[in-house]
Amino acid sequence: FNVIVVARIIIQIRKYTQMLDTQTTIDSLTRLHNHEAFYEELNRKMAEYRQTKEPLSILIADIDNFKKVNDTLGHAIGDDVLLTVAKRLKGFFRESEDVIARYGGDEFIVFLKNVCTEQDLRKKLQQLLEVFREKYQRGDTSWNITGSVGAAFYPQDASDYQMLLEKADTALYVSKNKGRDRFTLYSDCNNEE
Repeated sequence: FNVIVVARIIIQIRKYTQMLDTQTTIDSLTRLHNHEAFYEELNRKMAEYRQTKEPLSILIADIDNFKKVNDTLGHAIGDDVLLTVAKRLKGFFRESEDVIARYGGDEFIVFLKNVCTEQDLRKKLQQLLEVFREKYQRGDTSWNITGSVGAAFYPQDASDYQMLLEKADTALYVSKNKGRDRFTLYSDCNNEE
């Protein structure tokens, strides 16, 4: 009898531990990685790069004028827009190789593996903009969504996670300042800094 009770307690503890692990690594709204889990995964991938030398890049994507969605349609619709964009991103990127996370608010961060050239990345980012441009539609509610994106290469643009993130963020703000609904690579920013 005591063995059965102890076994049930152990099973419950394992389930609870798994639930806590999920809560600390997964964004509760979008079910994407959260920022901390992304950081750990990217550091692991950067360490792998040192052995394999496979090209890596990171991008930060932001939903343009998201505050207007919340102010006009309400926070419940805003949350649904975030969820919709997260689902689109999961469908667009390769789950087996890329890592997608909600960075915070209306920003998403993506680690891309094996995007070999700047030309390949530009093509991928142009396709990503089309994913953002798909109209949001729920019942009678619709909204035109666009996104701004900034991207940087590792190790060409930065030698560590924090620097890479800063370079992608710089590129994102160039996209936003140039009118939104566009992408910018960090290498494009060199003439503007």
